[in-house]
Amino acid sequence: MTKEKPRVIVVAGPQSSGKSTALAWLEEKPSVVILPEVNPASLTGHQLGGLASNEAVEQAIVDEDLRQVTNQLEQLEAGGGERVLVWETGPFHLVYGHHYRLPNVDQLSQRYRDLLDRTQPGLIFIETKPEVSWRRRQDNYQRRVAQFLAQEGPMDSKEKQEKARQLLDQYRQRLEALYPFWQRQLREWPHPQVVIANNDLSFDQFRAEVEQAFEKLLLSWGRHRVIQEEGNDNEH
Repeated sequence: MTKEKPRVIVVAGPQSSGKSTALAWLEEKPSVVILPEVNPASLTGHQLGGLASNEAVEQAIVDEDLRQVTNQLEQLEAGGGERVLVWETGPFHLVYGHHYRLPNVDQLSQRYRDLLDRTQPGLIFIETKPEVSWRRRQDNYQRRVAQFLAQEGPMDSKEKQEKARQLLDQYRQRLEALYPFWQRQLREWPHPQVVIANNDLSFDQFRAEVEQAFEKLLLSWGRHRVIQEEGNDNEH
């Protein structure tokens, strides 16, 4: 007996590319199941978010992401139907694995490949330049830094301003440092993909691009149906 593999769309891209906005629109579709991104803020609760990340945090993020998506795939495999799992970031967590030089990044990459082999995967990659990410994200970073410094104990105004400047510079530099890793991970993606350049799109233009990308991936699956045999554990 055969059944169709679960359909999975990864939505990935640099910070402030529009992933959360795209997920909110896709969640309106009755066929879609959303798996949100695991990130430093959601995992550790640290006010500085990614700026407070390190090798151990990134390892924990990938482990939790793999655990969550494995659970979701098991539910989809058991239930069948026409549901589509929309997975935020997913294998593109390896961007941070490469940036932080996780010693087991190759093994983590294989774990993601093994999971994707159980699916019909597609990608919506939202391309955004570092300077655009910074412009969109700067106010958020400033609020984070202000909240963090307010809890850091007494310091004079000049010291606080200098500390704030240093932290904001670190945020900006991190965006620039991560960008080549996003491009590398995109080049290595071997499955159907749609790239949206969201550097100067209007709100309506971006929504239309997201809708078109979703429909294009659905059509690609219609042309190339992937079937698995039940009980076969050696598909790759």
